[in-house]
Amino acid sequence: MAKKPAATTRQDAPAGTLDADCRIALLAGPVQFIAAEHTAALKDKLIAKFGEVDVLTFDGASASPAEVYDECRSFGLMQQHKLIVVDNADQFVKDDKRSLAERYAQDPCENATLILRSARWNKGKLDEMIAASGA
Repeated sequence: MAKKPAATTRQDAPAGTLDADCRIALLAGPVQFIAAEHTAALKDKLIAKFGEVDVLTFDGASASPAEVYDECRSFGLMQQHKLIVVDNADQFVKDDKRSLAERYAQDPCENATLILRSARWNKGKLDEMIAASGA
């Protein structure tokens, strides 16, 4: 029996797979250490694919959506790819800001990977959108 070829596109990757083709990811759960480990593993995969990666971290409770999404869409001067981490993501996407997150999840930037990390998460339509282009 022949082996299954390696995933080459996001549609071919199994659901929930954090790989270098991921453009948006949700890490939800009460154990921050596990989220940090997944973030570090994804960063290593991005470095292997793109070389040096610029990492920016925002606090979702105080960061504005414009600040985060502008950073995702802007090009780095030295790096080919950016890793944008938003902690307290449940606060970042609540209320009227959720529609902005849904819009970004429908068409995430190719030169950035956005990680939403949160101890608590309310499931909804955004989860399906994230799964379509990420994990």
